[in-house]
Amino acid sequence: MIRIGELCQKNEFTIAQEHLATAITQSVMSSVYYIVFGKGEKIKKGNFLLTCPVNELHEMGARMLADLLEIYGWDVRYLGAIMPSLSVIEIMQQEQPYILGVSCTMTFNLKYAKELIQKVRLEYEKNIPIIVGGMIFNIDASLVNLVGADYHGRDFKSTIEKLNAIILKGDESYAVAE
Repeated sequence: MIRIGELCQKNEFTIAQEHLATAITQSVMSSVYYIVFGKGEKIKKGNFLLTCPVNELHEMGARMLADLLEIYGWDVRYLGAIMPSLSVIEIMQQEQPYILGVSCTMTFNLKYAKELIQKVRLEYEKNIPIIVGGMIFNIDASLVNLVGADYHGRDFKSTIEKLNAIILKGDESYAVAE
């Protein structure tokens, strides 16, 4: 999908072709989900809420991350694309996640990611670690500071390492009983 995005940027792939590739990939992901997750109980490492800000349509990377984190023992609540900030905060009040993840791919949606993070910082009762990911942050990691996040997950491996480190810090507000 990264390669397809690059081809779209070079006008070598149409939006219709990109949407078709996305639909095919999502179909494959859905078809293997129950095969992967139907195998035994896992010890949960932590409660992670993952979302995209309002206006952000590119959610496949976040969906993949959510599925992979579940394989690695995380209890993930995945909200998907185009989530209004107040709806995210309402779910956070109910679910009480240990960590919030925000996925943003397009430059023009950074303002919405920043708005979401600011609202969470102001309106959510806990000081929660926030990790961001998405191609735009891989291109310019300084944008992590611009939107007010604490961490950047460049890819699955670095994200899982950062999430595990947050949980292992021993901070009681994020500690999870194994």
